[in-house]
Amino acid sequence: MAPSPVSQQQQQQQQVVSLAPSPSTPYTRSRDGDPGEENPDDIVKVTFEIRRGDRDAFNDAFAAASLNEGWLTPKELLNDIYNAETKRLQDTYNGGQPFPRRTKQAPRGRPIRRNG
Repeated sequence: MAPSPVSQQQQQQQQVVSLAPSPSTPYTRSRDGDPGEENPDDIVKVTFEIRRGDRDAFNDAFAAASLNEGWLTPKELLNDIYNAETKRLQDTYNGGQPFPRRTKQAPRGRPIRRNG
């Protein structure tokens, strides 16, 4: 059986899709369906390393408190912690305002040395 002919409209749609910019990372999910624009509401994957004991303690605390606190998943708790700490830093160091957007990625590799 011969393949069905592709309409001109379908060809144009395929070209538009192939020309559309991809999300900023392979893990970005666009909330508004437009993959071409970065949006603060886009969902991005954040990966980091922690000590096994710290992870286990977090998972144990989540399991013990989740029914009383209302979190359905550890991800919900981590989002709350992430946002609360961001707000604390903004309040402490920037008068409660968001910090200016970084033009460079955060440093990778060795951690920043703290004094004290």
